[in-house]
Amino acid sequence: MACLVIGGLLGWSLLHLMTPNAKDLDRTPLIVVLAVHLVRTLVVICMSGRDSNHIAYKTVPKDPHWLFVGPQFHALHHLDPDRYMSSVVKLFDWAAGTAYTLRNKNVAITGGSGAFGTAIQQQLRSEGVRHIRALKFGTHWTHHDFSRVGSALDEADILILAHGTKGPDAMEANCGSAIRLIELFMERRGRRQGRTAKTLPEIWHIVPAAFDSPMVCLLGSSGLG
Repeated sequence: MACLVIGGLLGWSLLHLMTPNAKDLDRTPLIVVLAVHLVRTLVVICMSGRDSNHIAYKTVPKDPHWLFVGPQFHALHHLDPDRYMSSVVKLFDWAAGTAYTLRNKNVAITGGSGAFGTAIQQQLRSEGVRHIRALKFGTHWTHHDFSRVGSALDEADILILAHGTKGPDAMEANCGSAIRLIELFMERRGRRQGRTAKTLPEIWHIVPAAFDSPMVCLLGSSGLG
C-alpha cells in the first residue's frame, strides 16, 4: 500500500514539474487513484492476503502466459524472492536474467561424461544446483535394462537426457531409451510418498545431431503428455 501511494505521489510530482501551468491541474485523478489503492488494500486484508496474483498452490502449475504476470509466475517469486520480480509484464526479469532459477534443484543427467555433458554440469553448478546425479550407461541402465536407474530418479527435479550415439543402435539409444527414462522419471515422481514438490518436474532432451529419424521418436513419445 505504501509503495503504491508513494508511487502515485511521485508520479503526480513529476507531472507538476513537466506541466507549465501546474497550479491549474485537477487533483481529482490523483484522489481517485489513491482511493482505489486504499479500497483494494482493504479488500486484500479482508481476504487474508489473497488476490488475483496470490493463490495458494501445493505445486506451482505451468505458467500459461508468455508475457503477462499471472498467479503462477508470481508464486515462484515467493519461492525465490530474488527471482520472478515482475508484477505486470515479464520484461524486467527477461532483461535482468531473473525469469528462471536452477538454485537448489536436484538434477539427474545422462551423457554427463562427454564434453557436452561435462560443460552442462559445470554450468549447472555455477547456477547453484543442489546435486547432480550422473546416470552412466552400462552402470545404471542399458537399452533393455532400466532396473537400476529408478532410485537415482527419486530425488531429481530435472532430468537431462544428453546421451546419444552414431552407431547401429542409434535409434534405440537416441529415442527408445530416452522415452523409457522419461516414463520412469514421471512414474517415480508420481509415487513419492508424503512429498509434494513445490515446482513441476522438468525434462531436457537434447536430441543428437546424428539422429536420422526424428519423426519416429516424436511419434513414439506422443503419448507421454
